[in-house]
Amino acid sequence: MYYKLTIFILSIFLLLGCKTEHKTNDYKLKKKIAGSWKKILKRKNSIIYVTTTFYCNGNFNTQAIKKIINKKYKLYSKGKWYIKNGYLIEKVSSSNYTKRGSISKDKIVLINKNQFIYQTSKGKAFSYYRK
Repeated sequence: MYYKLTIFILSIFLLLGCKTEHKTNDYKLKKKIAGSWKKILKRKNSIIYVTTTFYCNGNFNTQAIKKIINKKYKLYSKGKWYIKNGYLIEKVSSSNYTKRGSISKDKIVLINKNQFIYQTSKGKAFSYYRK
């Protein structure tokens, strides 16, 4: 009886420890992502220069310049962001290129002081570089 109780108690501690570990990893990722990042997206007929700033208060701001031949278009997006279970989740509150209220959930593949790689829900990987 004592043996079963000990195993039960240790199992509870193990489960609670795993939950705390995930929260700790998410917290570390949040600290690493905070700040400004840039990336360049090359398409068939265009190039998009993107700068995104992730603020510590949970807001984000994206500014971009899309160049198509000799024309330039300014793009922006603002909203809220957070990390959950190793995923970067962004909810758009205003934008001139994507729908208000849209949510993206991207898996964080790698992050260090200079580079941030994520994978979209469609499986495409993108890299940001520290600005």
